[in-house]
Amino acid sequence: MHSSCYPTIYIALFLLLTGLVHTNVGNNEISAERVVGGTPVTKGKYPSQVCIKNYSSPVCAATIISKKYILTAAHCYARTQYPEYLGVTAGSINIYEGDFHSIMGIIIHDDFDSQTGENDIAIMEVHPPFVFGPNIRAAPLPAFGAKDPAVGTVATIIGWGETKSGGPMSYLLLEAQIEIRNHTMCREVYAAVKNVIFPSQICANDAVGGKGTCNGDSGGPLFIDGVLVGVASHIQDCDVIRYPSVFARVSYYRDWIRTYTGSVEEGVRIIVGGHAFEGEYPSMIGIVYDKTIFICGGTIISERHVLTSAYCVKEKPDNYAIYAGSLKACSGDRHDVLKRNNTDPSKNNIAILELVNPFNVWSKLSQPAVLPRGKNDVPAVASETALTGWGKLKIITDVGSSYANYLFVIYLLTWNQTECEKFYADFDTEISSGQICAGYHFGGACYGDSGGPLFVDGVVVGILSFARGCATNPTVFTRVSYYRDWIREIAHV
Repeated sequence: MHSSCYPTIYIALFLLLTGLVHTNVGNNEISAERVVGGTPVTKGKYPSQVCIKNYSSPVCAATIISKKYILTAAHCYARTQYPEYLGVTAGSINIYEGDFHSIMGIIIHDDFDSQTGENDIAIMEVHPPFVFGPNIRAAPLPAFGAKDPAVGTVATIIGWGETKSGGPMSYLLLEAQIEIRNHTMCREVYAAVKNVIFPSQICANDAVGGKGTCNGDSGGPLFIDGVLVGVASHIQDCDVIRYPSVFARVSYYRDWIRTYTGSVEEGVRIIVGGHAFEGEYPSMIGIVYDKTIFICGGTIISERHVLTSAYCVKEKPDNYAIYAGSLKACSGDRHDVLKRNNTDPSKNNIAILELVNPFNVWSKLSQPAVLPRGKNDVPAVASETALTGWGKLKIITDVGSSYANYLFVIYLLTWNQTECEKFYADFDTEISSGQICAGYHFGGACYGDSGGPLFVDGVVVGILSFARGCATNPTVFTRVSYYRDWIREIAHV
């Protein structure tokens, strides 16, 4: 049985649940990172520092490494309830201020182990890209093949966290100087509490005590002479001098970072997408079956007509209803279906529903979408697209999956038609001229939100038809322009 008003066909965004304060490493509860004993910094001193937020609450720190990407800790995304609301603020030393950027994509290291803390590193893609200036700039990374910093080298940590263990957070960015520790010594200290220190990690603390990382701000930077050498991972006890702070060693991951920023290969998990804003996609509608069960997405194309997948609406028209004008799938204005128009769904996965009552097209929340002008309008290869839906979020944890409460948008790139045809030929599936393919760095949608629209520059170019696998292969869409004459004949648009 399907739950009332939940998607049965879904887009897999592969969003991770975000952690707030702790990560469990080995048999111990390991505190995340905050700066203790720090002093306030002046604006612009650390222009690469950003704050990751869930809603408006700070959850982690990160470092700008290019106009599109930031580097942070993988374990930051283990436990948040609402990953769709993640974003970052940049350009301010005040934790409550700065320029806001949405998170468009997340890549965690494929070998990240949440139990041991190994490979605790992640890259996030932001939108819009950063505009560099005095207060926003990328941090230098270690050279390829760079040697480990010598024991005793002075390094800098920064963060907005607690000024002492269990104490208040600082709303201003703080800095503190600590020293690189001997790796063997660090490994032995942590072995006593049954935790492992890996070759990919680096340890640092203050020999005297009173300065260091503690309780929060995981993902923050460790700098040596302005170069980003570490990403804050964990610490056993920030009040005990003998336990150094542990960082992911950036030089160890230089090839991995380059792999993503150049081309993504196997061994990288890709998450793309985020929460849509009210009125951002006013043509998006939800289709329900038997009055209450959400099944598919669709697109308003006129006052009385909706475009969707033929597979979504194969039964009698009065079995379906439409909800429009809301970010929730089964909320907003309800419209009953009067008539279904479609061709052979085995060959042409496209349908038009005619409604009993018209949409209120004067509302900013219910607007017809822009359609391609002619049959030959085809988006260029590698065009950036947006796919919207209310589908199920596939979580990369052991806790299973959850459904999106609000409309999501994921960003894909159109594929070369010949390459897509070759790909699906291996699975005995034909891609016709009436279809287009899109994915994101060899990923895409999963099982659906069938019928949902694919936009290029605000124009509906595709209707989600099918995909093979979950976010690992190109997604196939019915090409709207191919059916432009048929749409005009039925809906008069």
